[in-house]
Amino acid sequence: MRFRLLIAATLIITLVVGCMADPERAEKPAFKGMELYSWKPEGKDWHFSLLVGTNRLKPAEEIKKPENTVVGTEELKKRLAKLAKGESVFWRNLADETVPKKLEQEMRAFCETIEVRFERI
Repeated sequence: MRFRLLIAATLIITLVVGCMADPERAEKPAFKGMELYSWKPEGKDWHFSLLVGTNRLKPAEEIKKPENTVVGTEELKKRLAKLAKGESVFWRNLADETVPKKLEQEMRAFCETIEVRFERI
């Protein structure tokens, strides 16, 4: 009986600790934060690229590589949710048009809920 209780208690503790950990998130923020780029191709949804921050200007070819690009805010939120708590995200718009205020507010609010610092450049 004691053995069964010990096993049950161990399983419960393992489940609770497992639920508390978030293995999808990075453990610590990037050294120079993250750079978020956005652009809106004509007739399409917003495109985003989330790259590790550096001291250099990134060319559009690098930013817009398919492996760096997500389409739509829901896909962007999935990527943002994987960032470490306390991460800094610096958003630059590559498009000629202005980012709608509603979109900026949505991203700012989402970053706040996941404990990521958000700044428009």
